[in-house]
Amino acid sequence: MTFSTIGNMDLATVFERVVIRDPHAVAIVDGDYRATYTEWRDEIRGLAGGLRTIGLRPGDHFVPILSNRREMATLYWACQMLGVIFTPFNWRASAEEIAYALEDADTVAMAYEDRSAESAIAAADRCNIARRINVDSGAYAQMISHPPIDAPARRDDTETCLM
Repeated sequence: MTFSTIGNMDLATVFERVVIRDPHAVAIVDGDYRATYTEWRDEIRGLAGGLRTIGLRPGDHFVPILSNRREMATLYWACQMLGVIFTPFNWRASAEEIAYALEDADTVAMAYEDRSAESAIAAADRCNIARRINVDSGAYAQMISHPPIDAPARRDDTETCLM
């Protein structure tokens, strides 16, 4: 069997296959939060629906300025599901450094957390990035509660998914 005969192997498709193979296995643990692959996939698809609602489309750059936490991982997979280019940046960076990254990535939307808020908001203001998600606010929970996407976007395996 050659690679071309097994179909599209983008990251979102690989994730979906893991869910099918082992739906009740624990997929993610963050403090007291635990979710199986099925539960987490449902959260990811809801978040992808929320990101689509704010206007993110395949090929757009999404820049999270977050520490290593559940929301970062969930945003990563939601972007993979939509075909959005995930472009993470250091939450400890200065406003000037974040602004440079936002401009360089042609950022369409971003996420940040309370501890990166001051620098992230200053950088977003400087770069005119209006679509912002504070993952420590109710906005993130609202994003997850949007109608979920049905399935991952069809992707060409040569498209950029991470920058």
